[in-house]
Amino acid sequence: MDRGLLVLVAILGLLWLSNGESVMKYGAVGDGIADDTSAFQKAWENACKGSSKTGSVHVPAGKVFLLNSLHFTGPCIPKPLLFTIDGEMIAQSDPNKWENGENGVIPWLIFDQVDGLAIVGRGLLNGQGKAWWDIHCRDHPGPNCIWLAPTMMTFSNCGNVTLKSLRFRDSAQTHVLVMGSQNVYISDIKITSPEASPNTDGIHITSSTSVSINHSDIAAGDDCVSIGDQVNNVTVSFVNCGPGHGVSVGSLGRGGTEVAVENIRVWHVNFTGTTNGARIKTWPGGTGYVRGIEFFDIRFSSVQNPIIIDQFYEKGSSHRESEIHEDEWNIGYKGGNEA
Repeated sequence: MDRGLLVLVAILGLLWLSNGESVMKYGAVGDGIADDTSAFQKAWENACKGSSKTGSVHVPAGKVFLLNSLHFTGPCIPKPLLFTIDGEMIAQSDPNKWENGENGVIPWLIFDQVDGLAIVGRGLLNGQGKAWWDIHCRDHPGPNCIWLAPTMMTFSNCGNVTLKSLRFRDSAQTHVLVMGSQNVYISDIKITSPEASPNTDGIHITSSTSVSINHSDIAAGDDCVSIGDQVNNVTVSFVNCGPGHGVSVGSLGRGGTEVAVENIRVWHVNFTGTTNGARIKTWPGGTGYVRGIEFFDIRFSSVQNPIIIDQFYEKGSSHRESEIHEDEWNIGYKGGNEA
């Protein structure tokens, strides 16, 4: 993660010079009622293209910004590009006002093909997920129920990313998704969603390499950290996990697919009130390898299954059906990856 640390040093230099151009300059209202999506999109485009004076975006404190789906697309000219969030960003809460996603993902905030990205600040991202949870098929089966809901923050095909100090609350689905990316450094974040909320993983990683998660608190309705297929060189350390389903490698190999996961180190993690602690879960029939997995210096308090390796995940899993959507977006992304 040396390059990630270099990016962090550059970020601190940028913060010393400037907070960046405020989204207010581009027409954002910040009253929690008006839709500020367009203003945020314009602020990003100017920063990414190098048109703004600072090459950065600032979300000011003391404001609440209502936002629908936003695609922050690169490549960008400034490196690093600084995105400072000090205010509150809230997602559109009405499921009927969202469009269908691509590749099995409904993004709220997606950063795509950006190299040298720094997202920092003291702000809050609120996914307002309850309306989605209330129609989720796991708890509300029926003809109009849904499996797929918005993911709060997605990094797709990105490199040299720093995510630091933000708070995430009540995502409709996964809070932070890392897919097809490399050199991702996540630190000092706090994630919270109700224990019963469906598929609200804290951080999910798939088809990525060199990801570091440390000094963070994650309390969610699903895995605190989940590691999917085609992942290598991941470190999870100094993390408080709970409630949730623990730190999971998998599930892997659904439908007989070939998997490749290696060099995963989980250490100095406190599990409190979780369903599982250290978990590896695979479907029967899958091929490939899962190797170089280390869990050490971990502590358990009121954990149902402190250490569990499940090689027959398709049988008897009360949460299996609720994870099918993850398999769908992994398959859509890269030919058969499993979450």
